Amino acid sequence: MNREDRPRWRIDDVLARTDLAALLDELTERAAHTLRGRRWHCPMPDHDDQHPSVTINTDHAGHERWHCWSGGDTHRGDAVDLVVATQRVPQSEAVNWLANRAGM
Repeated sequence: MNREDRPRWRIDDVLARTDLAALLDELTERAAHTLRGRRWHCPMPDHDDQHPSVTINTDHAGHERWHCWSGGDTHRGDAVDLVVATQRVPQSEAVNWLANRAGM
């Protein structure tokens, strides 16, 4: 990875300033409200998600993560993974995209 390709931001800082629910609302179909909470349609381009199957949880490090319960093992991640999947950009560009979106 070239010096220019490396993110200028610490991923932990970018994730801390990213509201994953708002990002999912922006990049996927808006959330459906169910008795068990909010759910979104899977953002993965290869998954024709007929019923909202994505939920959000917080991992042991305190980062919000999304998970598609009807998709495969690759249908999950953090905000960076969401941007990589939906915008089809490399991780370094996704981090910069999120940092810019957060006003960093």
